[in-house]
Amino acid sequence: HIRIEPPYVGKWYPEIAVFDGAMNLLSSFRSLDTKEEFRFELPKGAYYLKISNAQGMKVLKEGMWIESITSGR
Repeated sequence: HIRIEPPYVGKWYPEIAVFDGAMNLLSSFRSLDTKEEFRFELPKGAYYLKISNAQGMKVLKEGMWIESITSGR
């Protein structure tokens, strides 16, 4: 499991894509609602993770906090 939050206070529109080692898309998600953070479980075979803000690129320029969390939390 991972938790993603923007580097600033407030909400964002997460747009997530997960790829395997050959860059095949394993899963994707695009939120139409704002989130303060986003938590999800990586699919089996995940190797690359693309994170962006569906409403702009500012979040990528400022940085992003991504952490691994245990499944028990």
